[in-house]
Amino acid sequence: MLAVYIWIPDKSALPYDIAMLGITTLLGGLWCLSQSGMMQLITGKSIGFRMIEYFFMELVIYPLTCFVNSVTILKRKIYPKIATCVMLFIISFQLLMRYVFDTDMHRVLIYTYISYIITFVLIVVMLTDNEIYCRKNEISVNLKYFYTGGVVFIIGSVIDIFIYYMDNPITQNGTFMRVGLCTWVIAMLLQFLIWWAGEHVTIEKERAMQKKLFGYSFKDSLTGIGNRRALDAFEKTKLERTKPFGYIMCDINGLKRTNDTKGHEEGDHLIIDVVTCLKEVFGPENVFRIGGDEFVAYVLDTSREEIKRQVEYANELIEQKGHSASIGSVYCDDRSMSLGDIKKQADALMYAAKKNYYQGREDRRDRKNG
Repeated sequence: MLAVYIWIPDKSALPYDIAMLGITTLLGGLWCLSQSGMMQLITGKSIGFRMIEYFFMELVIYPLTCFVNSVTILKRKIYPKIATCVMLFIISFQLLMRYVFDTDMHRVLIYTYISYIITFVLIVVMLTDNEIYCRKNEISVNLKYFYTGGVVFIIGSVIDIFIYYMDNPITQNGTFMRVGLCTWVIAMLLQFLIWWAGEHVTIEKERAMQKKLFGYSFKDSLTGIGNRRALDAFEKTKLERTKPFGYIMCDINGLKRTNDTKGHEEGDHLIIDVVTCLKEVFGPENVFRIGGDEFVAYVLDTSREEIKRQVEYANELIEQKGHSASIGSVYCDDRSMSLGDIKKQADALMYAAKKNYYQGREDRRDRKNG
Protein backbone atom coordinates (compact mmCIF):
# COMPACT_ATOMS: atom_id res chain seq x y z
CA MET A 1 0.00 0.00 0.00
CA LEU A 2 2.87 2.37 0.73
CA ALA A 3 4.44 1.51 -2.65
CA VAL A 4 1.15 2.26 -4.41
CA TYR A 5 0.91 5.57 -2.58
CA ILE A 6 4.41 6.55 -3.71
CA TRP A 7 3.79 5.36 -7.27
CA ILE A 8 0.51 7.26 -7.84
CA PRO A 9 1.35 10.84 -8.95
CA ASP A 10 -2.05 12.38 -8.17
CA LYS A 11 -2.63 11.69 -4.47
CA SER A 12 -5.88 13.67 -4.49
CA ALA A 13 -7.46 10.99 -6.70
CA LEU A 14 -7.15 8.34 -3.98
CA PRO A 15 -10.42 7.44 -2.20
CA TYR A 16 -8.70 7.69 1.20
CA ASP A 17 -5.26 8.11 2.78
CA ILE A 18 -3.68 4.83 1.69
CA ALA A 19 -0.33 5.87 3.20
CA MET A 20 -1.82 5.98 6.70
CA LEU A 21 -3.58 2.68 6.04
CA GLY A 22 -0.23 1.22 4.98
CA ILE A 23 1.50 2.44 8.16
CA THR A 24 -1.38 1.13 10.28
CA THR A 25 -1.13 -2.23 8.56
CA LEU A 26 2.66 -2.35 8.98
CA LEU A 27 2.57 -1.59 12.70
CA GLY A 28 -0.45 -3.82 13.28
CA GLY A 29 1.17 -6.63 11.34
CA LEU A 30 4.35 -6.45 13.44
CA TRP A 31 2.21 -6.45 16.56
CA CYS A 32 0.44 -9.57 15.29
CA LEU A 33 3.86 -11.29 15.22
CA SER A 34 4.64 -10.51 18.84
CA GLN A 35 3.19 -13.77 20.20
CA SER A 36 4.95 -15.84 17.58
CA GLY A 37 8.41 -15.35 19.08
CA MET A 38 9.73 -14.20 15.71
CA MET A 39 11.37 -11.04 17.07
CA GLN A 40 12.99 -12.96 19.91
CA LEU A 41 14.50 -15.37 17.39
CA ILE A 42 15.76 -12.51 15.23
CA THR A 43 17.19 -10.35 18.03
CA GLY A 44 18.02 -13.11 20.53
CA LYS A 45 16.43 -10.98 23.28
CA SER A 46 13.00 -10.69 24.77
CA ILE A 47 13.14 -6.91 24.50
CA GLY A 48 11.93 -7.19 20.89
CA PHE A 49 8.80 -9.00 22.04
CA ARG A 50 8.19 -6.50 24.83
CA MET A 51 8.57 -3.43 22.65
CA ILE A 52 6.16 -4.76 20.04
CA GLU A 53 3.66 -6.10 22.54
CA TYR A 54 3.31 -2.90 24.57
CA PHE A 55 4.14 -0.03 22.23
CA PHE A 56 3.28 -0.85 18.62
CA MET A 57 -0.48 -0.78 19.08
CA GLU A 58 -0.15 2.62 20.74
CA LEU A 59 1.77 3.82 17.71
CA VAL A 60 -1.12 2.67 15.55
CA ILE A 61 -3.51 5.18 17.18
CA TYR A 62 -2.35 8.19 15.14
CA PRO A 63 -2.18 6.68 11.59
CA LEU A 64 -5.41 4.78 12.24
CA THR A 65 -7.23 7.97 13.21
CA CYS A 66 -5.79 9.82 10.19
CA PHE A 67 -6.93 7.03 7.93
CA VAL A 68 -10.46 6.95 9.35
CA ASN A 69 -10.61 10.74 9.07
CA SER A 70 -9.68 10.47 5.37
CA VAL A 71 -12.53 8.03 4.80
CA THR A 72 -15.12 10.53 6.05
CA ILE A 73 -16.53 13.41 4.05
CA LEU A 74 -15.89 15.99 6.78
CA LYS A 75 -12.17 15.32 7.38
CA ARG A 76 -11.94 17.46 10.53
CA LYS A 77 -8.36 18.33 11.58
CA ILE A 78 -9.14 18.15 15.29
CA TYR A 79 -9.45 14.36 15.39
CA PRO A 80 -5.83 13.51 14.39
CA LYS A 81 -4.65 16.08 16.97
CA ILE A 82 -6.65 14.37 19.71
CA ALA A 83 -5.25 10.99 18.62
CA THR A 84 -1.70 12.37 18.80
CA CYS A 85 -2.26 13.55 22.35
CA VAL A 86 -3.70 10.19 23.43
CA MET A 87 -0.84 8.27 21.79
CA LEU A 88 1.92 10.43 23.30
CA PHE A 89 0.33 10.40 26.74
CA ILE A 90 -0.06 6.61 26.98
CA ILE A 91 3.43 5.88 25.61
CA SER A 92 5.01 8.43 27.95
CA PHE A 93 3.06 6.97 30.86
CA GLN A 94 4.18 3.41 30.04
CA LEU A 95 7.83 4.46 29.74
CA LEU A 96 7.61 6.37 33.00
CA MET A 97 6.07 3.43 34.86
CA ARG A 98 8.52 0.94 33.39
CA TYR A 99 11.86 2.76 33.58
CA VAL A 100 11.29 5.23 36.43
CA PHE A 101 9.10 3.24 38.81
CA ASP A 102 10.24 -0.17 37.54
CA THR A 103 6.65 -1.39 37.30
CA ASP A 104 5.80 -4.64 35.56
CA MET A 105 4.15 -3.81 32.24
CA HIS A 106 1.32 -6.21 32.91
CA ARG A 107 0.27 -4.06 35.86
CA VAL A 108 -0.28 -1.03 33.62
CA LEU A 109 -1.92 -2.99 30.83
CA ILE A 110 -5.29 -1.65 31.95
CA TYR A 111 -4.16 1.84 30.92
CA THR A 112 -3.27 0.52 27.50
CA TYR A 113 -6.78 -0.80 27.13
CA ILE A 114 -8.12 2.57 28.24
CA SER A 115 -6.20 4.20 25.41
CA TYR A 116 -7.80 1.71 23.01
CA ILE A 117 -11.23 2.57 24.39
CA ILE A 118 -10.54 6.30 23.99
CA THR A 119 -9.43 5.73 20.40
CA PHE A 120 -12.51 3.60 19.74
CA VAL A 121 -14.79 6.32 21.14
CA LEU A 122 -12.96 8.94 19.07
CA ILE A 123 -13.48 6.91 15.88
CA VAL A 124 -17.16 6.36 16.72
CA VAL A 125 -17.57 10.12 17.23
CA MET A 126 -15.85 10.79 13.88
CA LEU A 127 -18.07 8.35 12.01
CA THR A 128 -21.24 9.52 13.76
CA ASP A 129 -20.38 13.14 13.01
CA ASN A 130 -19.82 12.20 9.39
CA GLU A 131 -23.07 10.21 9.14
CA ILE A 132 -25.11 13.13 10.55
CA TYR A 133 -23.47 15.55 8.12
CA CYS A 134 -24.01 13.26 5.11
CA ARG A 135 -27.64 12.55 5.94
CA LYS A 136 -28.32 16.23 6.49
CA ASN A 137 -26.84 17.07 3.09
CA GLU A 138 -28.16 13.89 1.37
CA ILE A 139 -24.67 12.62 0.55
CA SER A 140 -24.19 8.91 -0.12
CA VAL A 141 -21.74 7.18 2.26
CA ASN A 142 -20.17 3.98 0.93
CA LEU A 143 -18.38 2.55 3.99
CA LYS A 144 -19.80 -0.97 4.16
CA TYR A 145 -16.37 -2.64 3.91
CA PHE A 146 -14.98 -0.31 6.55
CA TYR A 147 -17.86 -0.99 8.91
CA THR A 148 -17.77 -4.77 8.31
CA GLY A 149 -14.05 -5.04 9.08
CA GLY A 150 -14.38 -2.61 11.97
CA VAL A 151 -17.16 -4.61 13.62
CA VAL A 152 -15.07 -7.80 13.41
CA PHE A 153 -12.10 -5.96 14.91
CA ILE A 154 -14.20 -4.57 17.78
CA ILE A 155 -15.75 -7.95 18.54
CA GLY A 156 -12.30 -9.58 18.61
CA SER A 157 -10.98 -6.86 20.93
CA VAL A 158 -13.89 -7.22 23.34
CA ILE A 159 -13.43 -11.00 23.44
CA ASP A 160 -9.72 -10.60 24.23
CA ILE A 161 -10.39 -8.13 27.03
CA PHE A 162 -12.96 -10.48 28.49
CA ILE A 163 -10.57 -13.46 28.28
CA TYR A 164 -7.74 -11.46 29.86
CA TYR A 165 -9.78 -10.50 32.92
CA MET A 166 -11.22 -14.00 33.25
CA ASP A 167 -7.64 -15.39 33.29
CA ASN A 168 -8.81 -17.91 30.70
CA PRO A 169 -5.88 -20.00 29.36
CA ILE A 170 -7.70 -21.10 26.18
CA THR A 171 -5.90 -18.54 24.05
CA GLN A 172 -2.97 -16.15 24.07
CA ASN A 173 -3.54 -12.47 24.75
CA GLY A 174 -4.74 -10.53 21.71
CA THR A 175 -5.48 -13.50 19.43
CA PHE A 176 -9.02 -12.42 18.56
CA MET A 177 -7.95 -8.80 18.25
CA ARG A 178 -5.31 -9.88 15.75
CA VAL A 179 -7.88 -11.80 13.73
CA GLY A 180 -10.15 -8.76 13.76
CA LEU A 181 -7.32 -6.45 12.73
CA CYS A 182 -6.37 -8.71 9.81
CA THR A 183 -10.04 -8.93 8.75
CA TRP A 184 -10.40 -5.16 8.83
CA VAL A 185 -7.23 -4.57 6.80
CA ILE A 186 -8.30 -7.17 4.22
CA ALA A 187 -11.73 -5.51 4.00
CA MET A 188 -10.16 -2.09 3.35
CA LEU A 189 -7.72 -3.57 0.85
CA LEU A 190 -10.68 -5.13 -0.96
CA GLN A 191 -12.44 -1.76 -0.92
CA PHE A 192 -9.35 -0.15 -2.41
CA LEU A 193 -9.02 -2.79 -5.14
CA ILE A 194 -12.68 -2.32 -6.08
CA TRP A 195 -12.12 1.42 -6.30
CA TRP A 196 -8.92 0.86 -8.30
CA ALA A 197 -10.69 -1.40 -10.79
CA GLY A 198 -13.59 1.03 -11.08
CA GLU A 199 -11.24 3.97 -11.52
CA HIS A 200 -9.33 2.07 -14.23
CA VAL A 201 -12.57 1.31 -16.09
CA THR A 202 -13.64 4.95 -15.78
CA ILE A 203 -10.29 6.18 -17.10
CA GLU A 204 -10.45 3.78 -20.04
CA LYS A 205 -13.99 4.93 -20.85
CA GLU A 206 -12.92 8.58 -20.68
CA ARG A 207 -9.94 7.88 -22.95
CA ALA A 208 -12.16 6.07 -25.44
CA MET A 209 -14.64 8.95 -25.37
CA GLN A 210 -11.88 11.53 -25.81
CA LYS A 211 -10.45 9.52 -28.69
CA LYS A 212 -13.88 9.31 -30.28
CA LEU A 213 -14.50 13.04 -29.82
CA PHE A 214 -11.02 13.76 -31.20
CA GLY A 215 -11.86 11.62 -34.22
CA TYR A 216 -15.17 13.43 -34.70
CA SER A 217 -13.42 16.80 -34.67
CA PHE A 218 -11.23 15.71 -37.60
CA LYS A 219 -13.79 13.72 -39.60
CA ASP A 220 -16.78 14.59 -41.70
CA SER A 221 -19.87 13.18 -39.99
CA LEU A 222 -21.59 12.06 -43.22
CA THR A 223 -18.77 10.47 -45.18
CA GLY A 224 -16.18 9.61 -42.51
CA ILE A 225 -13.34 11.23 -44.44
CA GLY A 226 -11.26 14.12 -43.14
CA ASN A 227 -12.71 17.62 -42.85
CA ARG A 228 -11.03 21.02 -43.22
CA ARG A 229 -9.26 20.63 -39.88
CA ALA A 230 -7.90 17.27 -40.95
CA LEU A 231 -6.81 18.78 -44.27
CA ASP A 232 -4.87 21.52 -42.46
CA ALA A 233 -3.19 18.92 -40.24
CA PHE A 234 -2.36 16.78 -43.29
CA GLU A 235 -0.73 19.71 -45.09
CA LYS A 236 1.30 20.62 -42.00
CA THR A 237 2.51 17.15 -41.03
CA LYS A 238 2.30 14.75 -43.99
CA LEU A 239 2.72 16.84 -47.13
CA GLU A 240 6.37 16.86 -48.20
CA ARG A 241 6.98 19.77 -50.55
CA THR A 242 10.41 18.39 -51.40
CA LYS A 243 8.77 15.57 -53.40
CA PRO A 244 6.38 15.81 -56.37
CA PHE A 245 2.69 15.62 -55.51
CA GLY A 246 -0.69 16.04 -57.05
CA TYR A 247 -3.52 18.27 -55.79
CA ILE A 248 -7.04 17.39 -56.89
CA MET A 249 -10.25 19.33 -56.39
CA CYS A 250 -13.63 17.73 -57.03
CA ASP A 251 -17.13 19.24 -57.14
CA ILE A 252 -20.24 17.08 -57.50
CA ASN A 253 -22.42 18.05 -60.44
CA GLY A 254 -26.16 18.23 -59.91
CA LEU A 255 -26.22 17.95 -56.10
CA LYS A 256 -28.47 20.99 -55.65
CA ARG A 257 -30.94 19.68 -58.20
CA THR A 258 -30.97 16.27 -56.50
CA ASN A 259 -31.66 17.91 -53.13
CA ASP A 260 -34.45 20.05 -54.61
CA THR A 261 -36.17 17.33 -56.62
CA LYS A 262 -35.47 14.10 -54.72
CA GLY A 263 -34.73 15.31 -51.19
CA HIS A 264 -31.63 15.74 -49.07
CA GLU A 265 -31.49 12.07 -48.17
CA GLU A 266 -30.99 11.22 -51.82
CA GLY A 267 -28.44 14.03 -51.98
CA ASP A 268 -26.54 12.42 -49.09
CA HIS A 269 -26.47 9.12 -50.99
CA LEU A 270 -25.03 10.98 -54.00
CA ILE A 271 -22.26 12.48 -51.84
CA ILE A 272 -21.42 9.11 -50.30
CA ASP A 273 -21.28 7.44 -53.73
CA VAL A 274 -18.82 10.05 -55.05
CA VAL A 275 -16.67 9.86 -51.90
CA THR A 276 -16.56 6.07 -52.23
CA CYS A 277 -15.10 6.48 -55.71
CA LEU A 278 -12.58 9.08 -54.59
CA LYS A 279 -11.43 6.90 -51.69
CA GLU A 280 -10.99 3.92 -53.96
CA VAL A 281 -8.76 5.90 -56.32
CA PHE A 282 -6.81 8.21 -54.01
CA GLY A 283 -7.01 6.35 -50.68
CA PRO A 284 -9.33 7.23 -47.75
CA GLU A 285 -6.57 8.97 -45.80
CA ASN A 286 -5.88 11.36 -48.69
CA VAL A 287 -9.44 12.56 -49.40
CA PHE A 288 -11.05 15.49 -47.55
CA ARG A 289 -14.45 17.18 -47.62
CA ILE A 290 -14.06 20.98 -47.55
CA GLY A 291 -17.64 21.97 -48.39
CA GLY A 292 -21.10 20.61 -49.08
CA ASP A 293 -20.18 19.15 -52.48
CA GLU A 294 -16.47 20.01 -52.69
CA PHE A 295 -13.62 17.63 -51.99
CA VAL A 296 -9.83 17.70 -52.03
CA ALA A 297 -7.45 14.81 -52.60
CA TYR A 298 -3.68 14.56 -52.50
CA VAL A 299 -1.46 12.11 -54.36
CA LEU A 300 2.02 11.98 -52.86
CA ASP A 301 5.32 11.20 -54.57
CA THR A 302 3.79 10.69 -58.01
CA SER A 303 4.18 11.65 -61.65
CA ARG A 304 2.17 13.81 -64.02
CA GLU A 305 1.04 10.76 -66.01
CA GLU A 306 -0.11 8.98 -62.85
CA ILE A 307 -2.17 11.98 -61.76
CA LYS A 308 -3.87 12.12 -65.15
CA ARG A 309 -4.59 8.38 -65.06
CA GLN A 310 -6.08 8.51 -61.57
CA VAL A 311 -8.32 11.49 -62.39
CA GLU A 312 -9.65 9.67 -65.46
CA TYR A 313 -10.25 6.55 -63.40
CA ALA A 314 -12.10 8.56 -60.74
CA ASN A 315 -14.39 10.12 -63.38
CA GLU A 316 -15.01 6.67 -64.83
CA LEU A 317 -16.04 5.19 -61.47
CA ILE A 318 -18.33 8.14 -60.72
CA GLU A 319 -20.03 7.83 -64.12
CA GLN A 320 -20.50 4.10 -63.58
CA LYS A 321 -22.61 4.97 -60.54
CA GLY A 322 -24.75 7.27 -62.68
CA HIS A 323 -23.29 10.51 -61.33
CA SER A 324 -21.08 13.32 -62.55
CA ALA A 325 -18.32 15.41 -60.98
CA SER A 326 -16.05 18.21 -62.10
CA ILE A 327 -12.38 17.59 -61.28
CA GLY A 328 -9.42 19.90 -61.49
CA SER A 329 -5.91 18.59 -60.87
CA VAL A 330 -2.48 20.19 -60.57
CA TYR A 331 0.84 18.35 -60.62
CA CYS A 332 3.55 20.11 -58.62
CA ASP A 333 7.27 19.36 -58.72
CA ASP A 334 8.38 22.97 -58.23
CA ARG A 335 8.82 24.21 -54.66
CA SER A 336 8.75 27.83 -55.85
CA MET A 337 5.01 27.50 -56.45
CA SER A 338 3.07 28.29 -53.25
CA LEU A 339 0.38 25.98 -51.98
CA GLY A 340 -2.13 28.83 -52.31
CA ASP A 341 -1.32 29.22 -56.00
CA ILE A 342 -1.65 25.47 -56.53
CA LYS A 343 -5.09 25.50 -54.96
CA LYS A 344 -6.22 28.48 -57.05
CA GLN A 345 -5.05 26.76 -60.21
CA ALA A 346 -6.84 23.51 -59.34
CA ASP A 347 -10.00 25.44 -58.44
CA ALA A 348 -9.90 27.27 -61.77
CA LEU A 349 -9.53 23.97 -63.68
CA MET A 350 -12.38 22.43 -61.69
CA TYR A 351 -14.56 25.47 -62.35
CA ALA A 352 -13.80 25.24 -66.08
CA ALA A 353 -14.86 21.58 -66.08
CA LYS A 354 -18.05 22.48 -64.22
CA LYS A 355 -18.80 25.33 -66.60
CA ASN A 356 -18.44 22.91 -69.49
CA TYR A 357 -20.84 20.49 -67.77
CA TYR A 358 -23.44 23.21 -67.14
CA GLN A 359 -23.42 24.63 -70.66
CA GLY A 360 -27.05 25.37 -71.42
CA ARG A 361 -28.04 24.57 -67.80
CA GLU A 362 -28.40 26.66 -64.66
CA ASP A 363 -25.01 26.85 -62.95
CA ARG A 364 -25.36 27.78 -59.30
CA ARG A 365 -21.71 28.87 -59.32
CA ASP A 366 -22.22 31.17 -62.33
CA ARG A 367 -25.20 33.35 -61.45
CA LYS A 368 -24.86 35.25 -64.76
CA ASN A 369 -25.97 32.15 -66.64
CA GLY A 370 -28.95 31.71 -64.27
